[in-house]
Amino acid sequence: MIYALSDTHLSFSSNKPMSIFGEIWAHHTEKIAHNCAAVLQPTDILLLPGDLSWALKLAEARKDLTFLDALPGRKILLRGNHDYWWSTRTKMQRYCREWGLKTLYFLDRNAFLLRRNKAVSAYDILLAGRNETVENGGRQADTQAIWRQEPILQEQPEFIGIVGTKGYLLPFEQQNEHDRILAVREYERLLYSLRQLEDLLLLNGIKKSEVKLLCLTHYPPLLKNRGSSIYSSLYEKLQAEYRTVQAVCGHLHGLGIKEAFEGRYNSVDYYLVSADARAFSPQALL
Repeated sequence: MIYALSDTHLSFSSNKPMSIFGEIWAHHTEKIAHNCAAVLQPTDILLLPGDLSWALKLAEARKDLTFLDALPGRKILLRGNHDYWWSTRTKMQRYCREWGLKTLYFLDRNAFLLRRNKAVSAYDILLAGRNETVENGGRQADTQAIWRQEPILQEQPEFIGIVGTKGYLLPFEQQNEHDRILAVREYERLLYSLRQLEDLLLLNGIKKSEVKLLCLTHYPPLLKNRGSSIYSSLYEKLQAEYRTVQAVCGHLHGLGIKEAFEGRYNSVDYYLVSADARAFSPQALL
């Protein structure tokens, strides 16, 4: 299965106790570890859309990334507004290899295509992006060869596309030109991620109508009582092309949790997966 949980706000190497934000955050890392162990299986995928570590540099995030790596399943990480440690994808991948972190993948101006074998409920991961390699059963291969090496599935596979960007403030929240520029940049990064997925589908002869699409942002793409946004309008357009579309976000905490739209809006399903909004337990998707 595929699950999501954001805003883990880990601080194993920094002095940032989350309990200062309320009793609900007391011992939150233990809650996350316990709940993930109870829910996730090694064959599952866990999406982590942002605000994962309080570290300021990549080297300082090692213990936090080690914690995430140790959770069951494979994880796809997206940057949040507090992930100052986030570096280039190449550097982060190399760092993980050096420290033996084998279950972490980074969604950063790229895309992922998952192929699920329904018979055994296991996923193959195919990445899209320049200079990317893919992991599949411990092997490394280029994107053009990976699926031809696999045995023919006994049952029709299920395809899941994963795209994303950090996102930013929605237009009514923006206060100046700087906010507008950042918002446009993040939206364009989402479009770039979508193009990466489309190239990957074309390369493998897969139709969009066969793919369940998961769109990740850290910032909420839609808020209550605010009508459509640039993101929701895009998702609705994609809904006409893909088999299904789901939007997953985090960022909001405390009283802000009530501001996010959750549920179905114009045929698109929206999820808020901030850790405290989900009682520090991963949210099942699809």
